[in-house]
Amino acid sequence: MQAAFMAKSFAAGLSLVALDHGGTLAAVIEISQVQWLVAALVPAIKREPSQKLDAEHRWRA
Repeated sequence: MQAAFMAKSFAAGLSLVALDHGGTLAAVIEISQVQWLVAALVPAIKREPSQKLDAEHRWRA
């Protein structure tokens, strides 16, 4: 028996929602056991801020 919900692959070019690049904050967090990388795209700022953080036990808990 197949599940009623089937995951479909995402195609950004076919998205029905417009992304306002001038007013949308995008943030990414890459997590590993040793280090985390936090980066963002911030409207009206030309640089792309990023920060590397040590993965401390209190954050993992």
